[in-house]
Amino acid sequence: MKNGNTRALSLVKQRLLNGEHIDQPSMLEQTDGVAWRLSAAIYSLGKEGWNIARYDLPSKVRVYYLPHAEIQRIKAEGLQ
Repeated sequence: MKNGNTRALSLVKQRLLNGEHIDQPSMLEQTDGVAWRLSAAIYSLGKEGWNIARYDLPSKVRVYYLPHAEIQRIKAEGLQ
């Protein structure tokens, strides 16, 4: 990930570890349009061993989150 997306990756980690459910529109809003590749951040975190859950809204927007047990595992294993 390059430039603004490195910042996005850090923000995605922070939000997921806080138990937030995140989607592309909220990331664009929070980063003033810089974080346009949420799926790339999610993919990178998956490669690092994060088991990120997801669901789709009726509007076809995909929402990502970490179940509570996964947050605890990531913190216990020092993956954050």
